[in-house]
Amino acid sequence: MIDILTGDAENLRRLVERATRRTPAQGAAADLDPIVRGMLADVRGLGDELGSVLSGAIDELEHVIRPVDGDAPPVSTTVPSHEQPPQRLPVIHISSTSRTDARIRRNPPANHVIVVDDQAVVYTTDEQGRVVITEATLTGSAPGKRNKYAQRTLTGKLDGDDAGHLIARMLGGIGDKLNLVPMSQTLNREEFAALERRWGRAVRRGKTVDLKLKLAFDEDSRRPVWISVYYKIEGEKSRKVTLYNDPPEETS
Repeated sequence: MIDILTGDAENLRRLVERATRRTPAQGAAADLDPIVRGMLADVRGLGDELGSVLSGAIDELEHVIRPVDGDAPPVSTTVPSHEQPPQRLPVIHISSTSRTDARIRRNPPANHVIVVDDQAVVYTTDEQGRVVITEATLTGSAPGKRNKYAQRTLTGKLDGDDAGHLIARMLGGIGDKLNLVPMSQTLNREEFAALERRWGRAVRRGKTVDLKLKLAFDEDSRRPVWISVYYKIEGEKSRKVTLYNDPPEETS
C-alpha cells in the first residue's frame, strides 16, 4: 500500500507542476480531481487509524481543487467502477475467435463482466458499455490478430490519436473494439509501450504478470482521461502507474 501511495504522490506532483504552467485554474482542477479520487480510494484501503490521519490531509487537498463560491464547477469525470458501491454484474463468457461472439467483441454490452477465452482476459463495462476495468494474467500467449477496420472506425478518437490496445497484441490481446480505446500517440507508443515491453521481457523469461487496468472517462466521452495500471511481475513487488491520455495538441 505504501508503494501505491508513493506512486499517487508522484503522479500528484507531476500534475501540480503541469497545473502551474496553465493560466486557467479550471484546467488545473479538472486534472487534479481524478488523482485526488484515486488517492482517496487508496487511503480507504488502509487501517482505520492511519486512514483517518491521511484522510484529513486528503480532505485539505480536495478543498484546494474545489472551486470557491461563484466559480464554475470542475469538469465532471466518471468515477471508476472500483470507487462505486459494489454491485453484482451479469457475467458472459465469450471466445476471442468465434464468429458467434463477434458482435459482443465489436459492441460490448453495458454493465457486464465479459470473460474472454476462459478468463484469459476479463473486461468490466459501465452503464455506457465502455470498458472501465481490464484484468489479465499474462503468460506468453500467441500474439493476437490486428483488426485494422476496428482501429480505423473506433469511436472517440481525436485527430492524431491511435486506437490503443488495452492488452497488447504481442501479449495475446485481441484486435476487436472490446480491447481498444482512443489513446494519444505519446501514451500508446511511448509510455504504455514501455510497460508492455517490460511485461513482454518478463513473460519471455517464464514469469507471469498479473495486470489490472482501471479507466476513467469524462461524462459521455469514449476517450479515457487516464488509465491506472496495477501490475505484479512474478517474484517482484506490486506496482501502480497512472498514465494520462492528454489530447494530441497537449502532447506536442
